[in-house]
Amino acid sequence: MPSFWENRARYFHALARLTAIGLWMSVLLLLGAAILPWLAGLPWPQSSRAWLTVIENLRLPIAAAALIIAVTSLVLRRGRLVVAASFAIALCGVPVVASIQGQPPVAAETPTLKVVTFNIWTRNRQFDRILAYLREEQPDIVFLEELKEKHKQVFASLSDLYPTQVTCHESTTNCETMLLSRFPARRQHAGRIDGALPSTALAELDVDGRTLTAIAVHVVWPFPFRGQDAQRQQVLHLAQSLQAVEGPLLIGGDFNGGAWVRNQRDLRELTGLSGEPGFHPTWPALPIHGIEAPQWLRLPIDHLFSRGGPVIIAAELGPELGSDHLPLMARVAWPPATRASPR
Repeated sequence: MPSFWENRARYFHALARLTAIGLWMSVLLLLGAAILPWLAGLPWPQSSRAWLTVIENLRLPIAAAALIIAVTSLVLRRGRLVVAASFAIALCGVPVVASIQGQPPVAAETPTLKVVTFNIWTRNRQFDRILAYLREEQPDIVFLEELKEKHKQVFASLSDLYPTQVTCHESTTNCETMLLSRFPARRQHAGRIDGALPSTALAELDVDGRTLTAIAVHVVWPFPFRGQDAQRQQVLHLAQSLQAVEGPLLIGGDFNGGAWVRNQRDLRELTGLSGEPGFHPTWPALPIHGIEAPQWLRLPIDHLFSRGGPVIIAAELGPELGSDHLPLMARVAWPPATRASPR
């Protein structure tokens, strides 16, 4: 009859084997998820490509899970598991780190603008807190997303601070963006771009005698819609329209994607836009089914972009204001216009 110690040894040996099997199954699943986004350039069906974008957005949680497996495997002295988990961490972590932009060099005396982009969330009713935040911070330009008519009526009360208010009043899908500015607008437009999404609010602002084109944007989720890769279609349509915009350009909005995701990379490459420096996870800011996401698992899906003059030199997250997103505030350098040298 086996002794107590022999039974105990067999129990722990079986437990260790089961743990190793579970860890291997988990790490292989994570490796598959880490590798798939690298294959997004292949000719996938649109719906499959959209799901690859969803997985690509989850690189941070995938890397975090792989890190937990790597540490556990290290404690259990499972060397091959440590290597496999570390490979998954590298596949996910390298693109994320590479997408983080550094602070651009700008002379200290350069004039700056303060801008905010904020997805206020269609269900948000904490109007007083949002208004108080804007009155306290007094940004020069505000990009807003997910607005309904009730929200637009509330922001109309800020006309003393923001005489320029650009939006439209059709369906929520077409007119869910709004742009506020203390600068006068020479031209403005809101709604779809040439009849197609995404929803935008555009103003050609007179900033110190020069025209600055400012655009609020809301791009759809990356999930497939009716078998189509709707987000990619919207991003490419937006990029095509931006190629026709001349002069200084400033964009803010909810792009539903991290800076490392293929759609966001292509948007920058096709348009010459530069994003905000640093890493600013804006979503989810509210608990999901009662579970609050730790900050290190939140995703940076709200962005600011500039080109042709304005330079985003610093960014920071704002407070929780009843939305599932956090505001993203930035300082934007507005260099004086360069004068042509006399011949």
